[in-house]
Amino acid sequence: MGLFEKIEILINHYLILLTELVKKLIIKFTPQFLKTIYHKIVHFISRCGHYLKIIPYKFMTSLKMKFHGNKQAIKKFPIKEKVAAWRISLQEEIQKRKHKGFFNKIIPIIFVPLNALLKWMDNLSPAQAVLLIVFTVASFFSSFLVFESSKKIALFEEAGKRSPASIEDEKVQRPYYYKRQTRDFTIMAINIPVYFADLNEYRSVIVDFSIILTNRSSKNYLAKQEQILRDHIIMNVEPTIAAFNLQTEGKEIIRQKIKVEVSEFLKENNVEGDVEEVKITYILAN
Repeated sequence: MGLFEKIEILINHYLILLTELVKKLIIKFTPQFLKTIYHKIVHFISRCGHYLKIIPYKFMTSLKMKFHGNKQAIKKFPIKEKVAAWRISLQEEIQKRKHKGFFNKIIPIIFVPLNALLKWMDNLSPAQAVLLIVFTVASFFSSFLVFESSKKIALFEEAGKRSPASIEDEKVQRPYYYKRQTRDFTIMAINIPVYFADLNEYRSVIVDFSIILTNRSSKNYLAKQEQILRDHIIMNVEPTIAAFNLQTEGKEIIRQKIKVEVSEFLKENNVEGDVEEVKITYILAN
């Protein structure tokens, strides 16, 4: 045994002793009512664990006993006597209706399959007869539910296929923001021509604006031809007084002029698409 292993064993020994000492001190200085509560809690948890273990066993035992009891009750049920009594009653009813009019002559013919079924059930055990009746009833109800569901689906589809001729079908329109990010084009720091009559007036106007186009192809074309578009706007916008462009009316005139010139630029270059909206995002005069 190596030195480190001996040291480890020694440390573990003293740790165990220290733990026991701490435990004894806690027990010694703990008030008696807390000890009582602690023992009651431990006892309660223990009983709960015990009940949780035996509940499944008791449940299965009770279930088995009920199953065997029902099985014995089914075996003791006089199903054969009942079936025989039904057959006798059915045969008596057939004999009564045999010579009483055309309708009563047809009824015995209808009762023949039922009589054959009862004769076949006479050879079954009570358990087999009960299972047959249960499954027959269950099959009838399931078939009825399937029929009702099929009927509802058929009526729903039929109602959806046809609408009154006087009512026009509402066409689903795309929202205005449909793929807007793919149709949005921004031009920054374009110098708008200005007219200055005095030395103290503003001498330039710089505008940033965004254009929303009708399709992506026109936006891609403007992105490739941005410098040519800048020259087109600068050459076709009439010079105005710079201070006027900072007013609301001046901004609106610039916005409308840019919209017109961008539309003309697209038409001149045979590009499919048009300008939906122009927004001035920034304007500076100096």
